[in-house]
Amino acid sequence: MHGGQARIKAARFPSRKTIEELGFAFQTSLRRHTVLHLAQLDFLAGRENIVLLGCRRRRGTPRRRHASAR
Repeated sequence: MHGGQARIKAARFPSRKTIEELGFAFQTSLRRHTVLHLAQLDFLAGRENIVLLGCRRRRGTPRRRHASAR
């Protein structure tokens, strides 16, 4: 097991999905082309930042989520 797999296992995510398994039909606000482009990780070689923002509703209360990579 390489380092990335060990970190994923240690994080104890409830499930694991790949980009190929992502439900673009279900999540219509996601732009398939943009997600697949980001999955190529070109921004790492270019030393560029990306910011991912989202809002998840749960029982009527908005839950804001964000992630960033450098």
